[in-house]
Amino acid sequence: MAYEPTPEMLDDLKTITGAPDTETDALTLVLKITGTKVLNDINQGYMPKALEPIVVEMAADAYRLNKQAQGAGNVGEVAGTVSSVSDGGQSISYRDSSYQQVLSSVATVFRDYSPQLARFRKTGW
Repeated sequence: MAYEPTPEMLDDLKTITGAPDTETDALTLVLKITGTKVLNDINQGYMPKALEPIVVEMAADAYRLNKQAQGAGNVGEVAGTVSSVSDGGQSISYRDSSYQQVLSSVATVFRDYSPQLARFRKTGW
């Protein structure tokens, strides 16, 4: 089950990143992915309130990495976009979907925050 971020978390993420309102869907996606990965890592079914600011910070880092990877492209895109077309050989090249880039960015950021998440980790089998 995917994590559902609070409206306050989304507002905080918008403030930290300076992202325009047009990227609300992309920011929500980054928060959902980040929150879900955090819950899986700490082995809990709910997000501890004290962990929410760290999740927002992680999502902001992932968002920035994603923007960098795209060359400040449109983060909200889910389907891959056409990167090149050649007529004679009938070749079309697509960029990776931003969803995959967001996942990659979150995974990179996740490693950096692992020690902070350890405090909230619940042991289990």
